[in-house]
Amino acid sequence: KYLVKKKLSLEGVKDMLDVGGGSGAFSYVFAGAVPGLKSTVLELPEVCRTAETIKAQQSEDVQSRVNFVELDATSPDWPVQDAAFDVVLMSYISGSVPEAIIADLYSNAYKALRPGGRLLVHDFMVNDSLDGPALGALWGLQHV
Repeated sequence: KYLVKKKLSLEGVKDMLDVGGGSGAFSYVFAGAVPGLKSTVLELPEVCRTAETIKAQQSEDVQSRVNFVELDATSPDWPVQDAAFDVVLMSYISGSVPEAIIADLYSNAYKALRPGGRLLVHDFMVNDSLDGPALGALWGLQHV
């Protein structure tokens, strides 16, 4: 929560889309750090079911502002309105899906953003020679 408040200016942010957000961990942090922020987590159905047990461990306030929508993020159509979100978070997605799907993912993310909205990408990346940094290269090897 400290890093979200210190490193990101989220004044005025009311709605966040957390694509492939897993348990909702990042959504809980953002909702806890930004008063009034609501987050929609797009995730696979089986992950959503597990995530609901983790959600139950959050404060009532955070629970009321984080909801899960069942979806494979690689689906061409997302069940969200266009231009409905101030922030779209894509964490560990780019390195976890086939390269052919990435352009559509980012296109859907862009459509979901309100004018002036922000796309936050959090992922392991490797340098152009594909041999580092070490954590990024190791992450990439897991997904080859």
